[in-house]
This record gives sequence, C-alpha cells and structure tokens, in this order.
Amino acid sequence: MIEGIGIDIVEVKKIRAALRKWGDGFLKKVFTGNEKKYCGSKRFPLLHFAGRFAAKEAIAKALKTGFWRKGLKWTDFEIINNGDGVAEVRVGERQKKRLRGRKVLVSISHCKDYAVANAIIFKK
Repeated sequence: MIEGIGIDIVEVKKIRAALRKWGDGFLKKVFTGNEKKYCGSKRFPLLHFAGRFAAKEAIAKALKTGFWRKGLKWTDFEIINNGDGVAEVRVGERQKKRLRGRKVLVSISHCKDYAVANAIIFKK
C-alpha cells in the first residue's frame, strides 16, 4: 500500500549556482561520497547532481516532512544505481527507525536544463 508520494523538479542552473556560491560545502552537505563519485564520473555531472537533489527532495515530500523539519539531513538518503543502472535509495541509520521497514522507491529523469524525480513510500 502506498503511504507517501513526492515529486520534485530542479533547474540544472540552480545546482551550478549553488556550486559557484558554496563550492565543496554544498556538495558535502547534500551528497554522500558515493554520490559525489558517481556524479563526478559522468560526462555532465551537474545533470546527475540535479537528479539526486530532486530525488532527495521528493523523498522528503513523500515522508511529509521536508528537510528543515523533524531532523532530516540530506545525506540520510543516498541515491545509488543498481547493476542495471536503476536508481535506488540507501537509507542511512538515522532514518531507518523512522521508516520502520517501509520501502522507498525513486525514479529520476533529466534533460539539458532540468532534472525531475519522484519517490514513493510503501507500507511494509
């Protein structure tokens, strides 16, 4: 049974602006080491950073919390790709208790200027 749905769209230029303004501090606050490595390895890293940013926002919306309430941190959720290249969510220890075994699925897409993601949380 679906418990929460979230969606987010990000302009790639907003990620570019955040990197110019805050540099590595922005990356450290929002992305895990694995995410930075993955995105940095891509031909267009900003697209992939924007996609992961959108996915994390979508997760927060599906949880009905947002990132600035109830103790969520950007790095509590890591967006990884499985062997088939499909985006998956690795939940950090801080949030496992909150999720109580619920499953989080995400889907990410991007084009030249935008990245979009949705998240669905299923009851166990």
